[in-house]
Amino acid sequence: MNNFIPASYDMLNLYDGTIVPSTIHNLDNVAAAYYRRYLLQRAMSVAKWKMNPDWAENYFLYTLYCWGSIVIFNTPEYGTIFARPGLKGYNIYYQPTGCIVTLPDTTKTYELTFGEDSELLTLTPDYCGILDMVNRYAAKLALCEQTMMANLNTTQFGYVFFAENDAVAKAFRKMFGQISQGEPCVVIDKKLVDNTTGNKNWEMFSQDLSKNYLVTEILEDMRKIENQFATEIGIPNANTEKKERMLVDEVNANNVETISRMEMWMQNWKQDIKKINEHFPDAQLSVDWRIQLTEQKRGEEQNGNIDNRGDVGVQTANDKRNGN
Repeated sequence: MNNFIPASYDMLNLYDGTIVPSTIHNLDNVAAAYYRRYLLQRAMSVAKWKMNPDWAENYFLYTLYCWGSIVIFNTPEYGTIFARPGLKGYNIYYQPTGCIVTLPDTTKTYELTFGEDSELLTLTPDYCGILDMVNRYAAKLALCEQTMMANLNTTQFGYVFFAENDAVAKAFRKMFGQISQGEPCVVIDKKLVDNTTGNKNWEMFSQDLSKNYLVTEILEDMRKIENQFATEIGIPNANTEKKERMLVDEVNANNVETISRMEMWMQNWKQDIKKINEHFPDAQLSVDWRIQLTEQKRGEEQNGNIDNRGDVGVQTANDKRNGN
């Protein structure tokens, strides 16, 4: 179920084995695979990368975001290339000093030293990818979807009839078949009524479907989960459980939390890219935000999610303190 991510079996088995209890497999299903692919692509959309046009950008991004690091080095056969490294060695600050690379179309192994014949690009300062984060939120969304589909199925059972005999049961099946097909007039069988007493030959159990319909709440929960993920990967969002219009300061506070992590990632990328381009100019590597925070805020205001106009019932923290 992990066809969309270039992951090894051992790594995927490690992630799947962390589910407790082990009988629950929220990651090993079609829904989880869909959300894993969706969330990973959403995470990769935050930053806009530029690189050597001969490089496979899709594999570059999947390797960086899934496994957390990429090594750039020069080869006689292919020139300057990138690859997924197997880190090795540590300096006095416990930073890796080199790596081992084996290319898929050759049996040759490269033993590289960072700063000498290669440079390392890391996604995060801890050398980790975000596959664990993606799996965590994909499992939550998949479970919500499974619950929603189960709820939709159960809400279809609005009526249960208790028939005295098989003839009455068949009459009910025929009647509901006609109703479900949209016939404007349905004539009931006389078997449904006792010929002698005129009493009905059945009892009905009905349920209030509105009390069992949870789809709206589940969809809201899924949006909250998506917003939590967006906050972690640096996409500005409201990320609130409130249904009413938000205070501008509340939205800004969440955006500060969002941007602070991504600014740390961006600083890490810029430092690594500077070394890479100085050592390998033909890498032509650069990165920038795909969308700025100010543009996101403007879009939210236009969509009515937030409002900073003081005359429409929205207060800032300063307004509250000033008694406005």
